[in-house]
Amino acid sequence: MQEGDPTMCSEDIPNETIVLKFGGSALTHVGELRAAVGEIRREVRKGRSVIAIVSPIFGTTPRLLAEAGKLAAADPPSGPALARLVAGGARHAASLLSVALWDAGQAHTSATAREVGLLAQGPSGDAEPAAIDTAAVQHLLNRAPVLVLPGLESINEREQPTLLGGGGPSRRGGTDLLAVFIAEALGADVRLIKDSEGVYDTPSGRIDPRADERARRYRTIAWEDASRLAGRIVGPRALALAARRGVRIQIGALGASRVTTICWWTELEHPTSLEIDLQPGVTGARVLVA
Repeated sequence: MQEGDPTMCSEDIPNETIVLKFGGSALTHVGELRAAVGEIRREVRKGRSVIAIVSPIFGTTPRLLAEAGKLAAADPPSGPALARLVAGGARHAASLLSVALWDAGQAHTSATAREVGLLAQGPSGDAEPAAIDTAAVQHLLNRAPVLVLPGLESINEREQPTLLGGGGPSRRGGTDLLAVFIAEALGADVRLIKDSEGVYDTPSGRIDPRADERARRYRTIAWEDASRLAGRIVGPRALALAARRGVRIQIGALGASRVTTICWWTELEHPTSLEIDLQPGVTGARVLVA
């Protein structure tokens, strides 16, 4: 169902602040943090403030859990101890991003969940954000145009560490939820940096160029459609929060010039490719023309 004004989905109506969430699927190794710096600086050059939220680098969380399991096989960590362990992976990635920004000469600040008053409610391993000190966040952005925050982590009313959950079976998507929550609280734009250049009309919502060369990207997609198609790309709780609060979510890859905007309206872009035979009779010899 199409509702609302499609121009409200436009990517040409930027806010002064943008939240960039860098997911673990996009940060498969430490070297890709330099690409994240490029993404951040591109927004700064536009005159925008940037809140960079960083998930643990790909593979970090399983490694931490495996190491903990070797030390406490009979009684694996849970509650605040588990939250502190997993959040440590996000802090590690955020600290490395801070180093990469420093090396690039980009002025920035960094903070923890406690320092920006990020409170959550619910189980310590599957909590939902409840409040954030927007004045503290704005104070940090006034000091420098970039603020780096670790994903996943929050604190409860007893000031114990908690992990934000995404609402899916694997509890992934907590950093997506955090990014949408902060964007809504600050009236900012939000872009989730994934390993996909947007959402496509494929069963998974992703594109595999080898198998889906004719797949079409959604220029915009409504929240309810995204919840069915993009559930493997965006955390369910993040999508639900965005729909309730009217938050536009951009989905894109590192360095990508195009994104899909999740908003009020669903619209496929024009076909992205055209097959041109290079050698008549030679199967597979073709050029894809954007």
